[in-house]
Amino acid sequence: MPETQLILGSVGDLLFESDDFRGLRIYRTDGTVEIYLGLDDAGNPKLEVGNGTDTAAVGVDGTGGYVTPNNLISLFTQTAAGADYTNSVVRTELAGTGEGSLNIPANTLAVGDVIRMRGTGVLTSDGNTLTWYFSLDTNTISRTIATNTTSNPIAYHFDCTWTIRTIGAAATVYGVCYFTYDVGAGIVVELLIDTSTIDTTGIVEAEIDGEWLAADTNDIVNIQTLSLYRDTV
Repeated sequence: MPETQLILGSVGDLLFESDDFRGLRIYRTDGTVEIYLGLDDAGNPKLEVGNGTDTAAVGVDGTGGYVTPNNLISLFTQTAAGADYTNSVVRTELAGTGEGSLNIPANTLAVGDVIRMRGTGVLTSDGNTLTWYFSLDTNTISRTIATNTTSNPIAYHFDCTWTIRTIGAAATVYGVCYFTYDVGAGIVVELLIDTSTIDTTGIVEAEIDGEWLAADTNDIVNIQTLSLYRDTV
């Protein structure tokens, strides 16, 4: 079996050898380690290293092994459809339940971090107007759309990113959302931007809300899928 190595020291005492992990062996010499592992059929080792939060994938370029950081962290994945928002004019949070959290702990965001929120769903309407609010703390990107009855149900998709430019009680953030929806006659794609500040010294919550202009039982919207990611520097 071909073999690559991550040389972090000199070969010494054998610490570990796997019979079922394609030849993985770990050695120790004077506090340093050296990792040897067999390659799969595509010539790539199957190994990740990490500290429980951030991970890095091991790769090979033909000259030896290397470690590539993997800084994209999943914060939340919705696992059930959100509740229908209908017959109300009260601004209401639309996210459903899922794994993880939409809250980012205080003092954990860093300059250069990017928060990404993506989701899909459908809405039906008798021609009512719906305002969307995509928020990261106080940075809220909003858009009001006038629906119509000829294109029911209306499918939609949103993809929002917030880039952290500074941190602190009045951190500067550049928020961008692409909002795509079907109006019957075709697909509309809109670019929405907000540059208001947020407070990274407290809990930073990602949220998506809806607000109908008029109350009507025939006007219904929900979120079917929602995911939140953090891309760290």
